Amino acid sequence: HPSAPGLADVNFRPLWKLWNLMRGTENLRIFSDYNCSGMFARSEEVSHYLMSAGGKMVCIFANFTDSPRTIDPYIDFAAAGISSCMLHLCMPTRETPGKAQVFDGKPFTLGPYGVGAICAGELDFAEYEKPYPELPSECRSHLAKVESQRKKRAGQGAAPEWFLRVSIPDLPIAYEASMVLDLYDNYCELCEESESGERKLGYIGKSGFQREKTPEDDMIVNGTASVWIPLREIVGAGSHQLLLRSLHRSEKYYVNSPFYSFVMLEIARKADHPDYCIEFMNELEGERSELHFTLDFDESKETTI
Repeated sequence: HPSAPGLADVNFRPLWKLWNLMRGTENLRIFSDYNCSGMFARSEEVSHYLMSAGGKMVCIFANFTDSPRTIDPYIDFAAAGISSCMLHLCMPTRETPGKAQVFDGKPFTLGPYGVGAICAGELDFAEYEKPYPELPSECRSHLAKVESQRKKRAGQGAAPEWFLRVSIPDLPIAYEASMVLDLYDNYCELCEESESGERKLGYIGKSGFQREKTPEDDMIVNGTASVWIPLREIVGAGSHQLLLRSLHRSEKYYVNSPFYSFVMLEIARKADHPDYCIEFMNELEGERSELHFTLDFDESKETTI
């Protein structure tokens, strides 16, 4: 997976508007970075996905980086079956689809993880420009959860001590038993990030924090949890930007490779009394193996266990 949130997770409504420009079109020809060469400008940071049929075309560009990116608009129109016609540029955001603008062929800019499209032919831009429909309650609830998780990751004030408990929910998965065992066969590596880089602190198993890799019989798997772990003695006083990374233990494939994060983090000022919980969310993590969180420790220590 690229080191970016899933674009469909953060840009579904803009993408839906762009895809919808070709609704009802038959015999589509599809071109992308994966099935052709020479069709677009080469870039490891920008993806291309082109649909064409009957003299119509929508070519979607996606910025895979967390900073604005200047887009080279080159398209082999002849290969796409497009002859001379007026081009339009659509630049939808998460808030509004905006207006389709006549495109002058010059490079344009996409924002962080942004999407846009160069369009050709007779397309229904009036429908495209209509505002997004109101979000259903389920979506509003999910977005509220995202914001809540964002605030929790930023920390909840200073305390003499912070305790951490790591667990993995036992979710119903329709896989054969050996596949389930392999899926959850992951180390939990605790690290600290700073301006000077990343520092590995150790590992977390069911019995607690360890400097060396967790023994197999102590690994946290589905339906299990660690004990409450006091973190001050591990990281010290002050503010600390921490991350918990899942690393696959497997004896054959993906050995010691970053793997999907299934963990949940309970964080508490007092052991056995969790203040809040952090869980993986695509919208908040650039790597699917990591959970980031910040904790602040008072300079003086007066802790109740």
